[in-house]
Amino acid sequence: MHDLTTFRAGSGRVSPPLGSATAEREDQGCEPPPARPGGGNALVATTAAVIGMGTAWSLYPRGGATLGHVVLAVISPVILAAAWRWRTGRACLVFVALWLGAAGATEVVTEDSMRDAAYALSRPLTVGLSFCGALWVFEHGWTATRVYVVSLVTGLFAAVALTPWSSNTEVDPWKYGYGALVSVAVILLSAALFGRSRSVAAVLLIAATCVVNLILGFRSEFLVVSITAAMGLLAARHKERKSWKRVVMVGASLCGIASAVYVGYGYLAANGHLDAEQEMKWARQSGVHGGLLVGGRPEIAASIVIIQDSPIMGRGIASGVDSDIRAAFLDRLRSVGVPLHEGHVSYYFGRGLYVHSVLFQLWAETGILVLPGLLTPLFLVLSALAVAIRNGAGPPVLVFSLLFARLGWDLMFSPWPRLHGILLGTAAAAAVVYLSRHRHAMQHKPVEHQEEPHDAGGNGGTDARQPAAHAGRVSAFTRRSVRSAARCGPGDHRAER
Repeated sequence: MHDLTTFRAGSGRVSPPLGSATAEREDQGCEPPPARPGGGNALVATTAAVIGMGTAWSLYPRGGATLGHVVLAVISPVILAAAWRWRTGRACLVFVALWLGAAGATEVVTEDSMRDAAYALSRPLTVGLSFCGALWVFEHGWTATRVYVVSLVTGLFAAVALTPWSSNTEVDPWKYGYGALVSVAVILLSAALFGRSRSVAAVLLIAATCVVNLILGFRSEFLVVSITAAMGLLAARHKERKSWKRVVMVGASLCGIASAVYVGYGYLAANGHLDAEQEMKWARQSGVHGGLLVGGRPEIAASIVIIQDSPIMGRGIASGVDSDIRAAFLDRLRSVGVPLHEGHVSYYFGRGLYVHSVLFQLWAETGILVLPGLLTPLFLVLSALAVAIRNGAGPPVLVFSLLFARLGWDLMFSPWPRLHGILLGTAAAAAVVYLSRHRHAMQHKPVEHQEEPHDAGGNGGTDARQPAAHAGRVSAFTRRSVRSAARCGPGDHRAER
């Protein structure tokens, strides 16, 4: 949690992970700037709590709009101005606005109903509002950020508890509700434990989460948490050296671990060591051309047929799908070895198009202009993860690897989760903050000056020593200035301008 919410209370500046050398230097000295007049910090913290807890009440469940988004819409001039002050934030906002405009244009051209249009527009709106709101909270200091993260996680748990289907015996509440949120809470807590050098407790907590997901049959979450744990442990080694080689080594190691997990899970599932349902799923999905990756979501391979019909504008969210396109879609499924029956037609086309992939579903519905708005937040999270791995910082690697794995999985293999806009926007804001801090710290690295050698011939020896002495004084002054700046917090958002 200390690395997702990277701010000091009252400073409005990014702070490094707890336990790092820079954090220790910060604790040695610099006084925070005076509080904003009129109790501004308390007001921001209160507003952050309302926004976070507001996610518990869904006003438009299908589109993921909550009471928290209403609060963000009311203060939209404030949060938009705050987000616009970040250079990377401006780029992300432009792409989300492009997504919003493309969705509106497609709905007008396809003459969808107002209900479908509201659904199409709600998705980029929830992402944009969550992104701006998170950046606004983050720039007001550690207290507001901590309040926001705690209230947000609490609100998300409450949202699942208040969802009507959570009590339905036909729906698994762990797989479709609590499982992913428990993983988020566990990783945030584990990051805090790693920051306090309690790595054993963090590892045991993550391992227990993996085992629970495996036993309960939540295969995707088991994979997400396993990847997160592996990346966190691999990247946390040799903290004293910063190297991009570590990114390559972690990536190669991760590929090996993923292969081992795939083979191990296949062995356990195929031999009935888990449960009958997982044995049946493995037998059905692994027999498809392309293995489990294609067999688990064969509709992704067939969705290109629908996208080809209107790749630029999209088809809208209308329920009707042309019979020729249906036939081509089903033929593509047969070509990869999927055994079809009448239930597949109802599954994929019973209530409009259902591709079971955020990326391909939105591309088919809204067109190609949706891709920058969807992929930019994921790219920001991946960039923050690469920087954290390079720096050998275990806690931020845990946080950003979970966010990347979770968002990447949902983007490729899940339908639009009800609260996906909140997670996508908040994750992008956290990545912007982390990358900004890294750039600012790199710009203020001390510059070492080497003294010029003494003139051995004696000609101008005194003059030769004077520039060297002056360079030494400048170097000492530079080092003192940089240390002072580091103590005060190197990531002021003004560096983004």
